[in-house]
Amino acid sequence: VALSFLRKEFQMSNAEAGGLVSLFLIAYALVQLPSAWLISKFGVRKVFPVSMVLTSIATGLTGMVNSLFALKLCRLGLGIAEGPLPIGVTATINNWFPSKEKGTASGIFLSSVKFGPVVTPIIGAAIISAWGWKEVFLFFAIPGILLSVVWYLLVANKPSESKFVNQAELDYISEEAVQNTT
Repeated sequence: VALSFLRKEFQMSNAEAGGLVSLFLIAYALVQLPSAWLISKFGVRKVFPVSMVLTSIATGLTGMVNSLFALKLCRLGLGIAEGPLPIGVTATINNWFPSKEKGTASGIFLSSVKFGPVVTPIIGAAIISAWGWKEVFLFFAIPGILLSVVWYLLVANKPSESKFVNQAELDYISEEAVQNTT
């Protein structure tokens, strides 16, 4: 939604605009393997909220750039910062859901990944109409920071580490309750 405004402000050709979009995707793809290692070493409870905060910072900084070079750095940083998020969600689903519910949880996650691009342009266009293109990035930076705090406070690496999970829930998640009744 904001790309046409970015192209106008920073005088980009089609190729440069494509390159700008690709910077995010290349960084995002390259960070996948190290992200899996980071999550296995430090846990999803630490890596996920840090990634969300860094994603929000890169998003917010995009709304404050004053050069094409700075914009490219923000896109590169966004890809690097956002890379661990899908791996973190997958790790959380694997740790927090019994086998019979992992498919449903993954389906909800994948649906939300597809639903975001449907809603975001509508909200983005409304923000641009009301305030401008820079404010889109500032506005979209806020939820990630807030949700990272919620994630850190509520989601442990594993259910057994959570103060919000009782023994019956642990048994259900680990499928011991099912094994004990058969």
